[in-house]
Amino acid sequence: MGGENTKALSVLDEVRDPGSMILPIYAYYLTKACILCFLGRYDEALDALAEGMRVTLDEDGCVPCFTNNCRRIPQLEPLRKPPYRERLEGIIGSKPKIHSKPETG
Repeated sequence: MGGENTKALSVLDEVRDPGSMILPIYAYYLTKACILCFLGRYDEALDALAEGMRVTLDEDGCVPCFTNNCRRIPQLEPLRKPPYRERLEGIIGSKPKIHSKPETG
């Protein structure tokens, strides 16, 4: 499986051309981070997400999508646990607290 993921990472880097991408640019960085997590290269995955956040800041309305994907994509789960969680939260912010609405009656 490691060989396939290494090849996928190589192909992903070859096709990265922001001008020809049909998806938001952050999709490239999310995909790269997922592949790096599969390879156990968690620090590099965080580097990819940091770069993704940097470029996503320039795209109107994309930051919430990027951060929500970082919080929900199962392949990024190792980054949501110590010792990587603190760095991930430094990149995307802390998970928002959900407040329940008071019951009305």
